[in-house]
Amino acid sequence: MSEIEIFKNSILFNKLKELKEKEKDSKRDELIEKVYKTFEDEINAIKDLFSDFTSHDVKHCESVVRVLEELVIGKDLLEKAEWKKERGIWKLYIKDKAYLNEDEITLLFLGILLHDIGMSPEIDEELGDLIDKLKLGKISKEELENIKKKIREEHHNRSKEFVESSRKLKRIMGEYGFKKYIPTLAKIVEGHRKDPYDLFDEYRTEYHVRTPLLAFLIEIADDMDIGQHRVERFILDIGMWHNLNKEGIKHVVSNMNVERFYREGDRVEYEVIIEDFDEHNFILEHIYKEWDKIENRINKFCSLGILREREDLDAWRYVLPSKIDFKFHIEGVKVDCSKGFEVDKRLFADLLSERIYEGKWKYAFRELITNAFDAIKRRAYEEGIFDNPKVDINIKFIDEEWMEITIEDNGIGMNWRDIEDYLLKVGRSFYNELREKNLDEAKAISPTGYYGIGFLSSFMLLKNGNDFEGRIEIESKRKGYDAVKVIILNPNLPVVKFRSNKEDIGTKIAIRCKRKDVREFFEKIVAFVRDLEKDNKNINMFPFTHIINSVFNINDKSFEIKIKIDINGCKVWDKPITPDLFIDGEKIKSVEVKRSGDTYKLEIWSGNLCYCKLKKEKEDDIMDIIIEDIIEDDILLLENLNKLKIPKHVHIRKVISVGDCIYCINGLLCDELLIPKYENCISFLAECCKIENKNLTIILAVETSQPIFTDLKKSEIIIDNSVIRDILNKLADDGVYYNLCNDRILAYYDILNSARCYRDFINIGAEKFVKKCLRFKDIFGNWITIEEIEKNGKKPLVADIFIANNYEEFKDFFEKNNIHLLSPIYDKFFEQTYIINLKDLEDYVKKLAEIDKDYREFLEVIEYIKSKYVKP
Repeated sequence: MSEIEIFKNSILFNKLKELKEKEKDSKRDELIEKVYKTFEDEINAIKDLFSDFTSHDVKHCESVVRVLEELVIGKDLLEKAEWKKERGIWKLYIKDKAYLNEDEITLLFLGILLHDIGMSPEIDEELGDLIDKLKLGKISKEELENIKKKIREEHHNRSKEFVESSRKLKRIMGEYGFKKYIPTLAKIVEGHRKDPYDLFDEYRTEYHVRTPLLAFLIEIADDMDIGQHRVERFILDIGMWHNLNKEGIKHVVSNMNVERFYREGDRVEYEVIIEDFDEHNFILEHIYKEWDKIENRINKFCSLGILREREDLDAWRYVLPSKIDFKFHIEGVKVDCSKGFEVDKRLFADLLSERIYEGKWKYAFRELITNAFDAIKRRAYEEGIFDNPKVDINIKFIDEEWMEITIEDNGIGMNWRDIEDYLLKVGRSFYNELREKNLDEAKAISPTGYYGIGFLSSFMLLKNGNDFEGRIEIESKRKGYDAVKVIILNPNLPVVKFRSNKEDIGTKIAIRCKRKDVREFFEKIVAFVRDLEKDNKNINMFPFTHIINSVFNINDKSFEIKIKIDINGCKVWDKPITPDLFIDGEKIKSVEVKRSGDTYKLEIWSGNLCYCKLKKEKEDDIMDIIIEDIIEDDILLLENLNKLKIPKHVHIRKVISVGDCIYCINGLLCDELLIPKYENCISFLAECCKIENKNLTIILAVETSQPIFTDLKKSEIIIDNSVIRDILNKLADDGVYYNLCNDRILAYYDILNSARCYRDFINIGAEKFVKKCLRFKDIFGNWITIEEIEKNGKKPLVADIFIANNYEEFKDFFEKNNIHLLSPIYDKFFEQTYIINLKDLEDYVKKLAEIDKDYREFLEVIEYIKSKYVKP
């Protein structure tokens, strides 16, 4: 093949040659031919390494040009295109204002020739060695597949590096006065695998060359290059099929069954033949993926045309095909596969908000605030700790009906691709994909987001009766990208996209709604704060109890997210939030366990967490704060409540809490902790124990990259038993003591449930904790641990009530047998573990019975003790 034959049928190439007759100094066609001739071998060598893949040699370059001209631009339009010289630049006008100038066409050809060269073993010594090892059988198939997969994923970056570093290319480009375009060409070959939104955010026009437009045209032509011509060598050489794995066979067969493609007007059609549907139905699945990818890229480009007037993109919307169709002939019959399964988005939003969140609008704040936290943590991870990380919540009453809720953060921000691919696609989660692609980053960030439906909770705020009323406006800016703005009026209506003037990095979500219950809740808070202000009292309250911590560790550095809450001009919070702000007491102990990159921290505080509920008494206009030990509707967290001197006209009713256990994952308060089989171990500490006769609040905080929530309504978390064991045993090493007091056990008798709690401690391997940390009351009223009893050479035994009341009568026996009697209140706590010599006790009682008939009833006591404390 001569250097000119590859593009001899190209309309664009011939247009360049046509221009050469008008502009004698133009040698663009010669430059293209020289580059092709110089790197032909390197391009053709791709098939040596990727023999089991579709064609990526010079034939592929030729077919990409053909697809670009016939399908992407349109052969009819291109043949009628005319050159015009404007301000010294030759432009080929294709349709209306859509054009390509001389240098752009040249770079298109160079980009097509070099866009896949990063896959060539001829440009990389290590890849060359790989071919030699392959021929000698010195590399396993699995190793080879992993290397090839990595090269395919990164080949656009490798192609860019080649363009930037090739001396041959620099020399050729220099000869033709094109050296200044080497950085532009490098971006074009790199950009042919980028999302259209990213292309136009990252690249700009250089020397009158619209870099992102050229990269997009190559990208879409590359995507649309589907058909038998890509796999001809498999058809001609049956022996090549042994190189294919299962996925490779599907890929080749799918291309083999695309018989032809053509463009009519603004529609592109591919004809696909499936002779045996039962055996080859995978072709349909493969084609659908390609179909969706092509249409998605074109749609994104067309949406950009509205926003990028300066780059003349809007005119290109009318050059590109408006519709891509795959016409299927299955077993000889023409079938229509153009219609897909559709979901009523409004019903979907309604069902999700009602079923998953039970219609509780406060979950919307939980989701939006934690999304903001995750965005801030991502920015801290990428940029290092930045100044003043914050989340601002502003609630305004617009009129008697309408209110606007704004939540703004200065986190990582979003570009067009982020909004379209993640925010607006229900079920797709950036953090879920991050866990698969970069687990180290996911572990460092410890994101709360997982399911990809969090933003959908916002629609609960628009839900007013049976309809959605209001709107959601999103503005965001990511570093290095233009700011973006979208408005959502209704789940079923199209999303409206705008340009944004937002300058600061971060995201702002404004929700305009008129839900009466939402407004009344915030009105109560404002009324209460204003009421206290009359008495010169300032109170800080955080009205979203699912958020408990905004202090995080990123890259081994701690940083605090400041949260500001303003309700109709009334500031109710303006600082980071941590659990200790709401506990009336001090931290006693803190232990930490790390497991597979996840961190589990247990803190013990004296005092109770203050959950507060607002209630407005209409009769006398008195505001009550009810302190409760459970989470209910309309509950707030109040800072230092017991330190606040409440005026007389504000009444406080307090329900005494037995104990609190707080479970916090990645900064989010959870309602329940689920530890398979042994869930009582942690809750027991808070609910049944005292340290130095003080009520306890136990905080178990988890920072993890893995999905933990199993139920969004209940916010349950599941933790491995071994983690709990390690935490408890660390507490034992730290010398923590719990007085297992009477009223606690009696109040929470059901929790103990016939010695279950003790067995739970033993079964998870926390014997050390039970022996060293739990102090039991003995029959003399002293507090003592099992470890202390055993160090004294004695054995613990829970006394029967009768024996405890008549201890003096049995004193000699228990002292002789080194038995230390614990209070009868623990009879349901201990398993039948400790064996005593009851034969001696029985003989002793019999002798007493012979002397005094009053002791005969003790024989019944002995039988009871036998059945209760002695193992068979």
